[in-house]
Amino acid sequence: MKTKIYLNLTNGLEALKFFPEASFIRIQSSHVEGKAYDAIMSHLSDDFLMNLALGNNCVIIDGSVHQKGPKAIRNGLEMVLSILNHYWFDTDYKDEFTNKVLESLRESTRNKIKYYSKFLLTRQLNVFPLSFRTNKDGDYEYYKRLCASHFGNLVNFLESR
Repeated sequence: MKTKIYLNLTNGLEALKFFPEASFIRIQSSHVEGKAYDAIMSHLSDDFLMNLALGNNCVIIDGSVHQKGPKAIRNGLEMVLSILNHYWFDTDYKDEFTNKVLESLRESTRNKIKYYSKFLLTRQLNVFPLSFRTNKDGDYEYYKRLCASHFGNLVNFLESR
């Protein structure tokens, strides 16, 4: 079993210097606030879903200005895991809200989720959320500079060809 690091865009990019080989995921807090769980599930990357199905440890890192931590991790990831547990492990939920979310998913989203159950090599989802405080929320120029400094050599190399 391996560990895969995912930085939640955008604030999670601040951890890039500590995890230069990390992958990216985007669980949008605006989708969480709007309870747009179908959109969240349909946008999850194939890489993330496959790593979960294989039983790999998936660490999701995100930053927030809020002391409670990012909504994407606090609420969004919790619902993502509930949905995956339902479709992959036949977990039933008693609470009305989770059941409404499950019923609201489009068929194409349900099919995407179910597809990865073919590859299940685990009986549980190994997800480990990490969050940190940031004062850079919304400072997209900062995040652009961060990416340029990290990925700049590759960009320079490609431009020189």
